[in-house]
Amino acid sequence: MSKAYDRVKWRFFEEILKRMDFCDMWIKWIMSCISTITYSFNINGELRGYVIPKRGIRQGDPLSPYTFLLCYEGFTNFPKNARKEKRIIGMKICREGPSIAHLFITGDSLVFSKADRTDAAKLIQILRIYEKGSDQVINLKKFSVLFSKNVSQSTHKEICRNFENRQAVS
Repeated sequence: MSKAYDRVKWRFFEEILKRMDFCDMWIKWIMSCISTITYSFNINGELRGYVIPKRGIRQGDPLSPYTFLLCYEGFTNFPKNARKEKRIIGMKICREGPSIAHLFITGDSLVFSKADRTDAAKLIQILRIYEKGSDQVINLKKFSVLFSKNVSQSTHKEICRNFENRQAVS
């Protein structure tokens, strides 16, 4: 994904806060903090002009780390809901273990699904819905696709084509 700071739609961010049950007053305060700022230009030691941003928060802003985490929380709901609705299955580490659909670790996303064209298409659809709602940019060419030793080469190639990825790791 692109930097959450620069591209996230304020409306999307506000919706995340509502769905996380922040009280209306907090939402109003937070949205006021991120939507009423201006940036000036430092030219030879003098501040000149200003820009009013239409979306996003700049890295270095005191709220940026929290904004990033809340945007990621919004992203986690997409695989969670897809799993609840049985649109994606996830993966089991062992036969009796729980199914895992996703893990998110400091800016990296691991999403698990069945190794077939249908599940790969569903996963891409989930990513595109998030991308459209949040205004984040998801680059499928940067995805790494990992497979079990039990997955055929033809399935490797087919799924990698869906992810615009030319390389697969077994």
